[in-house]
Amino acid sequence: MVRWLEPSEEGSRLLAKLVQDTHRQQGRVYLVAIIGAEASIPDNNTRKALAASYEAFEELLTDSWMVLLGHSLRQSLFRSIIAGLGLLLGRRMDIKVLNSVSAMFEVLGESMGLDEAALRASLETTDILVDGDE
Repeated sequence: MVRWLEPSEEGSRLLAKLVQDTHRQQGRVYLVAIIGAEASIPDNNTRKALAASYEAFEELLTDSWMVLLGHSLRQSLFRSIIAGLGLLLGRRMDIKVLNSVSAMFEVLGESMGLDEAALRASLETTDILVDGDE
């Protein structure tokens, strides 16, 4: 699980390395990317880097979700970017988009049997979730 603070080309490469390393160590990889309300909209070079990184690790993912926090217009912009990344790859990306932390806990509870209270505590301790996220 990652929290995208500031989209960047370097961050995209680091995410790809993290997914690849996790796959090598543990096998199955579930990716949940939380895009906080504070994250800026990625520029064109960052979008291209995101597409290249996703293409490098896509086949290693068992499942993936993106949690878009913030106002509805901002969420719409990020949805457009995700669709645009798919166009860069020449296909639709298999990322499920969620609009709230509550929806994330519901999906992870149903699909992976994770305990919400324990997961929430862990994510708050590591600053992946911060006050005001919902």
